[in-house]
Amino acid sequence: MLFCGLALASSALAAEAIWTGTTNNPFTSSNWTPNTNFAQGTGSSTVAVFEQSPSAIKGLVVTGGDKVNSAFGVGGIVVKEGATGYTISSGGGYGRYLILNAAAGSSSCLLDINEDFRIFKNSTSFQMVINSDVEMKVAAGKTLTIDVGLVSLNTQTTKEITLSGGGNVTFAPVTSTHTLSTSLVDNWTIKDGTTLTVKNNTANAFGSGKITLQNGILNAYAGSTFSNQIIIAGTTDTSVNTIKNATGYTGSLILQKGILDLNNQDFANGATITVNGNGTITNASGFNQSITVTNGSTLDLASNLGNATSLLVSSGGKVNLQAGVNAVVASMSLSLGMDSMTNPVLSLKTGSSLDCTGLIIIDIDFMGVAGQEYTFNIISSEDGTLSLDGWDKDKFVLTEESLKNWNTISFDVTNGSGYLTLQAIPEPTTATLSLFGLGALLLRRRRTI
Repeated sequence: MLFCGLALASSALAAEAIWTGTTNNPFTSSNWTPNTNFAQGTGSSTVAVFEQSPSAIKGLVVTGGDKVNSAFGVGGIVVKEGATGYTISSGGGYGRYLILNAAAGSSSCLLDINEDFRIFKNSTSFQMVINSDVEMKVAAGKTLTIDVGLVSLNTQTTKEITLSGGGNVTFAPVTSTHTLSTSLVDNWTIKDGTTLTVKNNTANAFGSGKITLQNGILNAYAGSTFSNQIIIAGTTDTSVNTIKNATGYTGSLILQKGILDLNNQDFANGATITVNGNGTITNASGFNQSITVTNGSTLDLASNLGNATSLLVSSGGKVNLQAGVNAVVASMSLSLGMDSMTNPVLSLKTGSSLDCTGLIIIDIDFMGVAGQEYTFNIISSEDGTLSLDGWDKDKFVLTEESLKNWNTISFDVTNGSGYLTLQAIPEPTTATLSLFGLGALLLRRRRTI
């Protein structure tokens, strides 16, 4: 009970001021209820609240006498339902700033947006400066538009931006110089069906942080080049996470859980997908880069895959092709363990197919008994009609390490499954020692004759 009381007391510390302005100047204290002095240049931890009002001026304009005293600092922004048409813009002859500070009693700044709301550059430069972690909570069907010249940090301390609520957050540049600071955030988190759109064609479009999708949508700008690590961490196996307009993406996608929708787009050289958990990829017909499935992870491929450069599956990893899916890969690399003798590495549902146009590199991650043969279930077909045209024993190539311990015997298709049989051979070190011992014995006998 004491803990709850403390929590309530802490949240009550966040002071609020309701905009009732009869002029467009946010620095006029009488434009707020209660009267509040958002002193220019000092920043504030007070939350600016916008309500439905027939008399209040809808467009706030940040002006000032000089660059130092031209900052409108808030501890948060609340746009209530029905409060339509409100904007914050820059004005006057100097650079202006909107500073997002932590609210009093909190470590973060909340933008709670329940109607369309716009923050934009007008006649003069306008920058958004982030002094704390920020949550942009935008209601479904509503849009928060941030249309400024630069979004940056007041210090080099990394911050986090969380997007929630199911609405849209758009960083829309008014000029080609719009960018985000390269040290903007440690992490973007996009969740609850919220969409982040960044209309920017520079490498700094998303700053230097990583981007986490938790049932979110990332909408990059067509032609933009960026390489931020993107983590897909859905809350359930069926939660959908979508990436759009990312043809210039050159980074690593980490699929931990949920569905990754690639929106049937091509990706630039260097883009990779790593499955580190259990996840599904859909609308991947344009993906032509590499896919890696880590130890113990499972990839469900729910759409056609167009000529991926490589498919790498670690020991214990699995790849399932859902019904009717056709996948083409230029090469494969499979690590086989004891589990691979009973459970197929690649499973094809009815009507699906997998074509590897190049070699299949095999690595064995355990030591076999010398002279004994081991059969691995490489690929299986649910309908029992597996056809592997072009797949034969010569397509499988052992890694240099595995060549020391294994010989390839055969690759056979039986009852809709493809089986690779290998024979374990003695370790080179063992054979060398045996020969050395035999030579020493012969030498000793020769000396005794």
